[in-house]
Amino acid sequence: MCLVSIFFLSLNSLIIFLNFSSNCPILSAINNNIVKESLLNTKPLIFSHMTHQLKDDDIAFFVVHEEYSLIFTSAQSIA
Repeated sequence: MCLVSIFFLSLNSLIIFLNFSSNCPILSAINNNIVKESLLNTKPLIFSHMTHQLKDDDIAFFVVHEEYSLIFTSAQSIA
């Protein structure tokens, strides 16, 4: 199951929590090493420079600006 939780920080930003699992192959392919690539002009959910895949049940944390630009991202394993 793919778990997606969205929390609004303010009127112009929000937090997205994604729970990656083997039942969600598209999301589980998103990389957790995107911090250096996360510029204000980066389009959301477009991660073309991946070097390390998230493992099953990893959690990714995204803060997205109102312009849908990725401004911060991190990931950690809960296993």
